[in-house]
Amino acid sequence: MIRQLTVRFPEDEVEFGDVGAEAFSSYREVPHGVGPYASFRFVLDGVSIEQNVADFVGWTPMNGVAFTYRVRAEPGRSQPFLNLVAVVKDR
Repeated sequence: MIRQLTVRFPEDEVEFGDVGAEAFSSYREVPHGVGPYASFRFVLDGVSIEQNVADFVGWTPMNGVAFTYRVRAEPGRSQPFLNLVAVVKDR
């Protein structure tokens, strides 16, 4: 289970809380839009992790009103990380 998940975009930070394996959270409003990538802050196996993108240069919001970020927790060299598998436009 991923705990205390927060997804960070250039102008918005959205809290999703705890998300179980193979589960979906409810939709959250992102005032400035969802893009093809984001930063994450979460707790996994008791370890607090901040996973930032290098920068948001060139980042633009995607067209649509509802999206699903499909992520997979994977081991890393020094700590686990969330691999963004897909950004799915639901509406």
